[in-house]
Amino acid sequence: MKAVNSFDATEAAWHLHRLLEVLAVDGPNEEPVALDIPDDRDNDWNAAYTALLEPILRQLPAEDPAAEDVDLPFLSHLPIKRSGEWQVASLEWLAENADKGRYYEDQSPKPWERRAVEQGGHWLLPRTASGPFTRLTNALGIARVDASKPIFEADELTFTDESVAEFRSALRDRMVLLVASLEQRSEDRIREFADDLDAAIAELRVAEQFPEVIEDDLDAPKSGLYAPRSGEEAFVFNSAAFDDGLTLDGLANAVSLLAEQPTTIATFREALDGDLSPAELTKRWQRRTFPVDDVARILGTRRRRDLRQRLDAVVTLIERFDGTIAPTVDEVVEAIEREEDIAVQDFKRALCGDEATTLDETSAQGAFVCDVRDSLPQELRFVLDRLFGEDRRPWREIILESESRRESDVIDWLAKNARALDATACFPQSVRSAYGRVLAVMNVWDRTETTELNDIDVWRSRLRALSTESHVEWVDRLPDRLQNEDADGELLFYYSPEDRFRSQVVTPFLEGLFGAIASETANLETMLRRYILEGELPEDEATVSAADHQDGALADLQSAAMSGQKFSTESLLDAGFEVQNASTRTTGSGGGGGGGSTQYRGRGQQGEAATLVAILDDAAAWLDDQPIGMIRTVCSTFRALHDDQQNGDHNWHLDRVWDQELLPLLSGGGLTRESIVDWRDHLGDGRLRDHPLVRLCNVTLEQGPGFDVIDPFGPLSGPRREFDINQFVPVEVKAVGGRSPPFHFRLTTNEYRRCKAFLRGDRSYVIRLVHVPEPGTPNWASETRFVSEIVLEDVSDADAESLVRGDPFEEVVKGGYMNMSIDQ
Repeated sequence: MKAVNSFDATEAAWHLHRLLEVLAVDGPNEEPVALDIPDDRDNDWNAAYTALLEPILRQLPAEDPAAEDVDLPFLSHLPIKRSGEWQVASLEWLAENADKGRYYEDQSPKPWERRAVEQGGHWLLPRTASGPFTRLTNALGIARVDASKPIFEADELTFTDESVAEFRSALRDRMVLLVASLEQRSEDRIREFADDLDAAIAELRVAEQFPEVIEDDLDAPKSGLYAPRSGEEAFVFNSAAFDDGLTLDGLANAVSLLAEQPTTIATFREALDGDLSPAELTKRWQRRTFPVDDVARILGTRRRRDLRQRLDAVVTLIERFDGTIAPTVDEVVEAIEREEDIAVQDFKRALCGDEATTLDETSAQGAFVCDVRDSLPQELRFVLDRLFGEDRRPWREIILESESRRESDVIDWLAKNARALDATACFPQSVRSAYGRVLAVMNVWDRTETTELNDIDVWRSRLRALSTESHVEWVDRLPDRLQNEDADGELLFYYSPEDRFRSQVVTPFLEGLFGAIASETANLETMLRRYILEGELPEDEATVSAADHQDGALADLQSAAMSGQKFSTESLLDAGFEVQNASTRTTGSGGGGGGGSTQYRGRGQQGEAATLVAILDDAAAWLDDQPIGMIRTVCSTFRALHDDQQNGDHNWHLDRVWDQELLPLLSGGGLTRESIVDWRDHLGDGRLRDHPLVRLCNVTLEQGPGFDVIDPFGPLSGPRREFDINQFVPVEVKAVGGRSPPFHFRLTTNEYRRCKAFLRGDRSYVIRLVHVPEPGTPNWASETRFVSEIVLEDVSDADAESLVRGDPFEEVVKGGYMNMSIDQ
């Protein structure tokens, strides 16, 4: 007898049909009919459902499956669920009622997802335990359940003044237990959830009651989540749900919502049982093999590092005011480590001036607290509450509200210690650089005759002469003509992040400028806006920057994608694609036909854009088949990429790009599952170049790394179905003019050096050749193809060095370029 796991699609469809005939109460009909599945055979039925559907799923095309693709021999009906009961429905009925069909993101739906199905009167196509399930839902036109966990807006709730300090303390005492309850071994996931917990605990509040419509969505409405600020999540008690006062275990529901693991609520409730001490629970968790020790080690190491960095920063702040601290930070941290965990909380409370907390003044930590509170000016005590207390408001808001005469000192101190104080988002380099360019434009305006201000050449030459004159600090006070009446303060610090700076400074300034010079030159306005925001200044009116070319190429691809064109690697791979060997020529004249080289400005950017969009489409297809929590792995893998370059000679991105753009993007939740899987809808009216995954993979406009694109899925010849840091490769994209060899292209000497740096670090380096049609070709995207690829893996003679074999190196290199060809 043939094993089920060896069935092909036709065999699986035949056995599924026979099984449904047996289980259907009245036999399969056009309309849905109940299935009679014995209660004690549920597990067997679920296993059979996956085993028989999986071969069918794999038979469906990965790209654009349609209803006709489901027209397989013997496949006429499929199992569905209606009102929680298994039924069997014909494919015709499914097609007619597809608009009311839904499927869950994974096999364990969240309560709010189940409620959305119930309230919407939807039927379900149950998800299989394995296999590319979404191929079937896409073919049948069935949508995913679109529901998010309930999070209140702050203005939906009426908060009480009830103190929650003891609850905050108890939650922090049990943080290791709560994190360990997730049973995660990944250090990144452990740290992420601990950070989420810390933020949620800090903003814990008590609401008089929850809105009734929301209570229906919660299984245990004693607690929930609310948003203290946009994009944030914090715990809130539902006071009306308690008869005899608030209890710690009443927060179990809030914790399960934060973790998005409602099935773990009983475990969280036990971890928050006020009748059991953290020590008792720790022993219980260890017996049940929860990773308590691993979590304690990971969080303990981070806690010590964070505490040390913050104390060092406080010492530097006090030294600005000639204060002195007798105990060293090392002495304080070592003394705290020798005591119980509660010592950390006591120390922090004492720093914040909690009168109920007393420390031995002869101890290192006690003496440190006394010296800090004696030396730090009273008007700056808010710094201690922000670093060690419960205040989690943005630094900009706190400093502004303090009305301190020393705001410039605090801002300058904060900028110099931004990484240690988790304040890097307050100081985007893009704002400081753009402000310097605003001053340069204002300087040209002030020093130039009005009659000359409509001349682009005048602006270009004078901006070059003046643009380096401005030295910008975050504590600079904006000139009156740049200040905005809607702004909160006068210092540059208050005008970040970039969207605020753009709306409150750049746009009003340019409107005033062009109103004053009565300019009708759209090109001039575009040039100055781009110069201020992006730092680009074209050589002359006819010159278009590489960034402009890439923007145009991405815009073309975005339009094509919105019209239904697919850009996955599979769809762009040329039929004759092969992984090739490279040889070197001493000139760029390849001779003969074939690919030739394309040095026309813009075609290279089209090849780069096609590569980026292919990665985006590949990522969408891959992530759509993964569990919902996989996006955390994606984010942590990109963060690991940043760590990887700290330990080698290669750069995936420039450090300033990581620090000012990409790390804040990853920590700020900009990269989401929906932004990738549904990237076309996610973009809306936005630009493709601003898509978070494109920003993470696009290296083309950075000077230094020595390649164009990060491909998370590796070389094109690989399986491209994993997302692992060891599979990430740097890709140098070269546009060629044909689809068959010989292909001619050039490497810069920097690209060659950076290639060898990657190889020395045991990283592959890929040169990807992309056929791009002639300039001006309508719908050029439809003719673009990946035609060849060189995968370099070894810095020895067998690989990278072979690129320059046969001729002296100085003859291979012409004007900073290495001329290459693939001859076969």
